[in-house]
Amino acid sequence: GRTVALQLRSPRGGSEVDLYVPIGALQAVNVAGQDLPVRGSDAWNGFYNLWCYGAGCDGLEVTLRFTDSAPQEVLVADWTMGLPPGGERFAEARPAWAITAYEGDLTAIIRRIRF
Repeated sequence: GRTVALQLRSPRGGSEVDLYVPIGALQAVNVAGQDLPVRGSDAWNGFYNLWCYGAGCDGLEVTLRFTDSAPQEVLVADWTMGLPPGGERFAEARPAWAITAYEGDLTAIIRRIRF
């Protein structure tokens, strides 16, 4: 197997950082020294999902243990409230009868990382 240590960061100061790990070869997850369960039944679209909200996410240490040494590809998403610069056009194009839902307008930067 193989163990990979990650440190989550949001260079933009995002309010949420998400990590999506393919469940196939994932054996164990440890976040800030705490072991978390890895169950295939908890997978969403084939991914183990770790969502972190708030300032405590910046620098969060995550250790992933895999059953084999094959290369892995994860997705990391960094979320901030509001639209990005230039996004005002989207808000202006929204019909008067439409409103945002849940957290409102959000900006997400999603990065694919292979190790």
